[in-house]
Amino acid sequence: VQGGGCLCLVPKHFDYTAGMIYSKQAYQFGTFEISCKIPPNTYPAFWLYGEQCEEIDIFEFEDCNTTKFNTTIHKCDDNTNNLQCIHRYTPGADYSQGFHTFRLEWTQTDIKVIVDGELQRHCTASGIFNSCLYYDTGKKGGSCITGTKTLFPNHTMNLIISTAKNSSCTPVSPAEMDIQYIKIWSDVSECNTVSPNPSNGKFQLAISDQSSEQKEIFIYNSLGQMVYQSSIATQNSQIDLSAQPKGIYFV
Repeated sequence: VQGGGCLCLVPKHFDYTAGMIYSKQAYQFGTFEISCKIPPNTYPAFWLYGEQCEEIDIFEFEDCNTTKFNTTIHKCDDNTNNLQCIHRYTPGADYSQGFHTFRLEWTQTDIKVIVDGELQRHCTASGIFNSCLYYDTGKKGGSCITGTKTLFPNHTMNLIISTAKNSSCTPVSPAEMDIQYIKIWSDVSECNTVSPNPSNGKFQLAISDQSSEQKEIFIYNSLGQMVYQSSIATQNSQIDLSAQPKGIYFV
């Protein structure tokens, strides 16, 4: 606000913009999987974020590279201090050269990060076996088994897929994060399935709820726009989205 009581809005120019997918639904436990190529010289991340600054970073490629990444667990203590436990992996693969699968399995007792079918991290809520206890946040590796505060998220969190500019390097423009699919499962006994997935736009939705009550189906595109709505009383439904553009859709 300037001297005459005038509020002046000054536009700013930005050299870069970045993309983000933020789930409309929040999840408490489940399995989250992405198949993607990592764009070079950026800061891509696949993560969950929710209450009490709880966060699970399934991957963060933060050092202008495509060969090593962090998985980090965050949680605030009683004084709202953001505590974190970081694991850094350098498996040797270049994740920009093809599609790779990153998977989080999060239950009431365990957190597992699986990359290309190989278990990379396992920690428990008990704070005993390979646990996620508070560790020196200045360190970029370590087993995170020292400390007294167990960092185990147990509240609802939203799933986020994002890219950003790393201040240490200049990305190739445009930089693209190619995503083959994103899949989310709740408890297997409560799981609804889509097949085939990926598809040509025509697929079958199998609903685990065996009751005869009407069920509402909503499908959204990656912009959050609803592109399909239907009410069914059966467990199986044939859905045709072939008239929609190719892309990622959320049921």
